[in-house]
Amino acid sequence: MKHARGAVWATVFGVAGVLHFAQPKPFDGLVPEGLPGSPRFYTNASGVAELVLSAVIAGCTAVDAVQTRSAGSAELAGERRRDASGGVPPTSTAASLLQDWVAPATAGFLLAVWPGNMKMAWDWRRRPLKQRAIAFARVPLQVPMVLSAAKLGR
Repeated sequence: MKHARGAVWATVFGVAGVLHFAQPKPFDGLVPEGLPGSPRFYTNASGVAELVLSAVIAGCTAVDAVQTRSAGSAELAGERRRDASGGVPPTSTAASLLQDWVAPATAGFLLAVWPGNMKMAWDWRRRPLKQRAIAFARVPLQVPMVLSAAKLGR
């Protein structure tokens, strides 16, 4: 499950990051008023953040999958991986990186862009029902997204 979660998040952030540069105008509209600088600055910055998160999540997930697989093969052969103190490490280095750094950064990023979802819901309050429903649904759906991202590497 943890590798599937990593693959999904890497894909989501990769696609979103590319869209920030390919079609920036809709993202500019999500930037709350009152922030210093232009909306495009925030669109570009969040696009870069999403591309970086995508690459790091994909890389760590792939390395963890290989480390997990080779650890499982070694155990089948009667060997056990040991850390420097002679104990068996509970997770791979990549999984530790995901759990300790990438998961909190990803959850934090999703929390940071949440006001943009709220702004979209407010701005779209007079649009047709289907568009309003999408905009309003994005606000509470951010909670399970944050919780899922916080579980990266687990």
